[in-house]
Amino acid sequence: MNYPTSNNSDDCQPTNYNVLIVDDDPVNRQVLVNCMSLEKYGITQVNTGKEALTLIQKGFKPDLILLDAIMPGMTGYEITQKIRTTWQADELPIILLSDQNPVEDWEAGLGVGANDFLTKPISKNELLVRINTHINLCRLRVETRRISREKELLKQENADFKILLDTFTEHGDTVAEQLHNRAKEVVYESERRLAQFLEAVPVGVKVLDTSGKLYFMNQKAKEIFGKGVDPHTTIEELSETYKIYIAGTNILYPSERLPIVRALKGETATADDLEIHHQDKIIPIEVWATPIYDEQGHIIYGINALQDITVRKQAEKLLEDYSRTLEKEVRDRTQKLSQALEHLKATQNQLIESEKMAALGSLVAGVAHEINTPIGTAILTASFLENETQAFLKVCKKEILKRSDLNQYLESATESSQLILRNLRRAGELVQSFKQVAIDQTNLEKRSILLKDYLEDALLSLRPQLKQAQHTLIVEGDKTLTLDSYPGALSQVATNLVMNSIFHAYPPDQHGQLRFEVMRFQDRAVIEYTDDGCGIPSENLGKIFEPFFTTARSKGGSGLGLHIVYNLVTQTLQGTLRCESEIGAGTKFIIDLPIVIQDES
Repeated sequence: MNYPTSNNSDDCQPTNYNVLIVDDDPVNRQVLVNCMSLEKYGITQVNTGKEALTLIQKGFKPDLILLDAIMPGMTGYEITQKIRTTWQADELPIILLSDQNPVEDWEAGLGVGANDFLTKPISKNELLVRINTHINLCRLRVETRRISREKELLKQENADFKILLDTFTEHGDTVAEQLHNRAKEVVYESERRLAQFLEAVPVGVKVLDTSGKLYFMNQKAKEIFGKGVDPHTTIEELSETYKIYIAGTNILYPSERLPIVRALKGETATADDLEIHHQDKIIPIEVWATPIYDEQGHIIYGINALQDITVRKQAEKLLEDYSRTLEKEVRDRTQKLSQALEHLKATQNQLIESEKMAALGSLVAGVAHEINTPIGTAILTASFLENETQAFLKVCKKEILKRSDLNQYLESATESSQLILRNLRRAGELVQSFKQVAIDQTNLEKRSILLKDYLEDALLSLRPQLKQAQHTLIVEGDKTLTLDSYPGALSQVATNLVMNSIFHAYPPDQHGQLRFEVMRFQDRAVIEYTDDGCGIPSENLGKIFEPFFTTARSKGGSGLGLHIVYNLVTQTLQGTLRCESEIGAGTKFIIDLPIVIQDES
């Protein structure tokens, strides 16, 4: 028998579902509440499964539970198992929520008694459809059992009245007719209400009896299948009759795998790999199926709820296409960035090498200037000694040599030779210092140095620039501090800092004081370099180590000096560098270095 249908689905539309939300994340709970805000739901929220079980044990029975699958303390699977000891799946529906979607989680959820499984993030429309579907399915099963009970009562009443008919023959026909009419009215009213209820469900509903015959199909299901009830179709012919195919293929869906067939065997089943093929279109569907039992626990029907998921499949396809496009763009962009990074590194190395050569040129100029004084003095003294020797030889040739002449010559020769020797030794020391600094600047080799002495030697080449600007440079601090590091990099750092002060910190006529102070803190060496120049504006202080940043572009500044200093300190010397400055109060650079540098390997 088919159920009668109603043209007014609002007559059976529930207006006050009670939904229990169980989730330890308040943000997730609020999202679910927002999704259901425009519907007439009574919503109860709890943080843990323990709170949910306590509520249920106290007699609270919601129409449906939204349960997070993964929670601390007690998982959604464990909570479902405990609830099922009191309420069965057809009495209290449970929808598990998870941010993962493997088949194993679906199977585990359904295995412990969940009615459905949703993956986060959840579509609002899909959430509402599934909530309404499962609540309506639950109420449908209750209504079916009620009708079944009423039928049993009617059977019993018929049997009782038959006895009465046998006893009261003269009134039997009238009583039987009254009972028959009353039974027909009760059944008709129950089936009418049930049909209205099923038509109001926003998804397709299909009911099969235990023989596999199609018992009922609502209008939504007819729209999806494209045909009405075919009472002669057997279980084996379901897929062929209703054109049910495996998604993405032209292969009929195996009848034994259909959720409705599995429901008739006592399973609660879900599937979303089905398609309905019409002549002009293909409709992907998602199906939920569950058995319906009578009072004795026997399966009497299997009920199917199905939903057209065309929009969802299109969205998934768009998302998949977008993901592939995005992955390709990311790969292309990453490749371009890698190439740009390699080019930047190569350019940076070239710039560092250029700065090294510039520093070496400055070193050569310093060598020429510093050695010029002792060599010039030695040459002048040697020339004087040569003249004295020639005069002494002339006196000797004339054989008019006096003791006083001999003593005077010997005194001049002694003083001149001492002066020449002293200046040549000084020149030799300068050459040795400059040679070592030049080697360090062109070949970064690790060795031990006395830090203060090495800084003094490295900065000798800057004396001409300092003398021209009339600046004073002081190196002070711990004379015994030994550093096992790369002295060439340290030399370039010190040179660039001083040149940065000369170039940027002072106006042309201002004389300044530059100072290096060497200190030791445990296993660290700290070099503080200060000048008393104009200082750096606060808005520029965070940019001074950036490549090509300069405030003196018009004067030929490249903006690379401090960038190279930063790279040498943080990478080659494995230290840290920071700057403190205040307008009008000068600038301080603090270099923190390990006393023993780690090998690159």
